[in-house]
Amino acid sequence: MNEPTRILLIDANTSWLASTNGDKGAAQVVLPLGLMYLSAAAKKALGSSVDVKLINTAVDCLDARQLEEEVRDFAPHVVGFRALTVAREFFHELVRTVRRIVPGATLVAGGPHATGHPQEVLRETTIDYVIVGEGERSFVELLEHLRGRRPIDQVAGLHFRRGRRIAQTAPQPFIEDLDSLPLPDYDLLDQEKYASVLSYGYTIRKQGVILSSRGCPLKCKYCFKTMGPKYRPRSVRSVVDEIEYLQHEHGIRDILFVDDTFNLQPKRVESIFREIIARGLQCNYYFPAGLRAELMSPELVDLMVEAGTIWVTYAVETAVPRLRQLAGRSGNSAKAARIIDYTADRRIMVGLFFMIGFPTETREEAMATLDFVRERRHVTMPYFFAVKYFPGTELTRLAQQLGAIDASADEARQLPYHDVSKSRTSTLSEDDFQELFTYYMKEILLDGRRLSFALDVQEQFLSSDEMAAAYGALLGRKIDNPRRVFRHALARPEEDEDGQIPARAA
Repeated sequence: MNEPTRILLIDANTSWLASTNGDKGAAQVVLPLGLMYLSAAAKKALGSSVDVKLINTAVDCLDARQLEEEVRDFAPHVVGFRALTVAREFFHELVRTVRRIVPGATLVAGGPHATGHPQEVLRETTIDYVIVGEGERSFVELLEHLRGRRPIDQVAGLHFRRGRRIAQTAPQPFIEDLDSLPLPDYDLLDQEKYASVLSYGYTIRKQGVILSSRGCPLKCKYCFKTMGPKYRPRSVRSVVDEIEYLQHEHGIRDILFVDDTFNLQPKRVESIFREIIARGLQCNYYFPAGLRAELMSPELVDLMVEAGTIWVTYAVETAVPRLRQLAGRSGNSAKAARIIDYTADRRIMVGLFFMIGFPTETREEAMATLDFVRERRHVTMPYFFAVKYFPGTELTRLAQQLGAIDASADEARQLPYHDVSKSRTSTLSEDDFQELFTYYMKEILLDGRRLSFALDVQEQFLSSDEMAAAYGALLGRKIDNPRRVFRHALARPEEDEDGQIPARAA
């Protein structure tokens, strides 16, 4: 009897567990959902002829030495990597390590970075195959090829070396019937490990992650459409069945939805939450990926809260109509403001995404967005992000055409979204970015009235340890008690109502 093909899947997006939970505060960790889907697809197609192991470096390995031990002990035949572009160097490091330990293994890369830069990955690493786009079908077809059952040219969605050139096969069609996919493989995970680190919902407890749809037809120019432009929703029954499965089989009561645009079809959202209520599924629901405020209504907010929603993030990005049009954003800032305020006044946790540094954006326009955010006095977590110019996006091509960015954009995009250092455009200098960020810190994040309301709301849903970890992640340093750390801001009298931007550095 032939031995099973040992498949090792590595999430290469965040650093080691030791540094994740070190003195700089706890970083957030999300379940490696894409790899869990790959495992489920491989097991469904190939059964007991595959043996799958998953390593998330932020949860499963304290350091590089422990990874080496895990790889050596498992001795995989196939190793699959998933990485984001911001973790490019770490991904390269892991590939070198694995190649050294198991030189004969087949190395495969997939996910956003590999999909956006397949030729770069093959040129700069010893990866054997790159899977572009959705990976479930292509990964199974590649495994069949490696077992001698399928010619390489019949593996769709693949880039690979053929002699001295890089060859590619026909694109893999997107999966239309998402209900046909098996549920993500939770058996790969040690849930207790994930329950000891901070999730994207700012909790330190068991978590489930659900992708209820794939693809997005919206025209945002800063976005990679790795799942394609066609919106493909799962059925309401499929989504709620997964929630019920996670609750009953794994004891999970904190569910994170991570769709690109979960509320693209408001009637579908209503149906999902009415079914959740009808089944009596008492869970906490989180939306960390960013809902579209202009597609929400007070009635829908009320229904979601009734069903158990406790964390909603709205993606505003910019409050300036000219920049919204330039970035391909639809919607109306005034309507967004009303629904953001309404949601926050329901006393659930509300996050707000906005970005500074769009092509040709002026200091005055950046201030208009900051003032829009500042006026949202009951938002729990307002996030200041610098626009990152990733190769291949429409926004980057537009910025290059307008002469808005230079070579420094390549360096800035390697940094986290909230890190404004090294960010600059033709209309905003590095000093501008820093001064705008200082204004955000003083007049928005540390505004005493907003912060007091936010802490009151968070204390309804989060433990003291979770709150400390949440603010530690936001500020990049270890925090023991947010109220003590922010005591000066909370005690600041209600003055300086207009909040002037700091003077430009001399």
